[in-house]
Amino acid sequence: MLISPGNHEYVKGLTRVLEKRFAYVLSYLLESRYKDNNVYSIDYKDATIITLDSNRDPWFMFSQREWLENTLKKSTKKWKIVMLHHPSIPLRGK
Repeated sequence: MLISPGNHEYVKGLTRVLEKRFAYVLSYLLESRYKDNNVYSIDYKDATIITLDSNRDPWFMFSQREWLENTLKKSTKKWKIVMLHHPSIPLRGK
């Protein structure tokens, strides 16, 4: 199971540090994340799985988008799967 961390998995404060209780079960995140941000990609069999942080300020989204584009270009896997902390289409659908 892979998790897309968001606002409930971080220590509250100015910096976005993953809480210790999540760091133990999300070790793959700490090893493969982008800079100090909790977005990451891992390769599994024929897939590159990418997790984005949709719970950020707009300025971060530009940096995250650049990282995503580079990650997709570098991937040689058949499947590219992108996950977000928030659903792209909400259940209530407005």
